[in-house]
Amino acid sequence: EQSNPIFVTTNFPTQYILENIVGTQGKVINIVPQGASPHTYSPKPTDISRVQAANCLFYVSPLLDEWAEKLPAKSFIRLIDLLPEENILYYDEEHISGHIHSKECEHHSGDIDPHFWTDPLTVKAMLTKLVDTICALDPNNSKTYKENAANFEKQLDSLHIQVELMLKNVIGENIFLFHPSFRYMLKRYNLNYAGAIELSPGKEASPRYLADLIEKIKSSGTKAIF
Repeated sequence: EQSNPIFVTTNFPTQYILENIVGTQGKVINIVPQGASPHTYSPKPTDISRVQAANCLFYVSPLLDEWAEKLPAKSFIRLIDLLPEENILYYDEEHISGHIHSKECEHHSGDIDPHFWTDPLTVKAMLTKLVDTICALDPNNSKTYKENAANFEKQLDSLHIQVELMLKNVIGENIFLFHPSFRYMLKRYNLNYAGAIELSPGKEASPRYLADLIEKIKSSGTKAIF
């Protein structure tokens, strides 16, 4: 008798997406605890044991959780590779420069922004490839995975309509972030990404960069920072 598969993830959004497809047919374990950044996480011995016992490790991208590539997994799936090209956002010159010297930022022009899960329709766009990948890892449960994915697609559509409705009165507003992790959401709902405080994970911005940013925030009349 075949035991149910175990899949390991490196952040909560990935765990959530996989759980919606896998349902009760397998177990999805996220190794990065709440409050820890997937950018800068150092795996513990217990994480390594979990990865070794799992059928597959799902991670996002070298620009988010590159450390995952060094773990002793039986197989690896890189989620950013499953996104259709038209859904991918790249960091552009403005993201790096503006009034910012590129030394402030590890993400360079042309790098893929890995935070795709903040847009429900981008998550939906990757589902076909993701489900095919999971079915290839566990063909016995293919039918269930496909049914679960079809239900999840409906949930994502409904979430998209909800968010669109909630944000319709703030279309075109300037949005400042702590870290540039919501650009997919901002683009989808026609909000303007105006800058971020921490461009590189775990690195403090220079006083000059912060002074410029404060000036931009004041002059734009922005009321809150997320």
